[in-house]
Amino acid sequence: MKVMTEINNEWIKKALAKRYGRNWKENMDRELIIRKISDQGTSESDIRNRGCIFFMLAGSPPKGYAIYQPSHRIIILIDVLLKV
Repeated sequence: MKVMTEINNEWIKKALAKRYGRNWKENMDRELIIRKISDQGTSESDIRNRGCIFFMLAGSPPKGYAIYQPSHRIIILIDVLLKV
């Protein structure tokens, strides 16, 4: 079993591209759109303590989604058909 010590944007982009289809390497050229949301504010500590980060692999429609909640250290990957 491989233990992941850090999940970064490149890892998320690759995971979303692989969930989209067999030709995942083609999807690595797509932009990874990132939106940070918190009910407390927009600083990094607000996001880390009470917010979440949404990731979308660009496309029409987007080719996948990820939701990361830093305070709970949880990431959820969702494919284009909204399967978790």
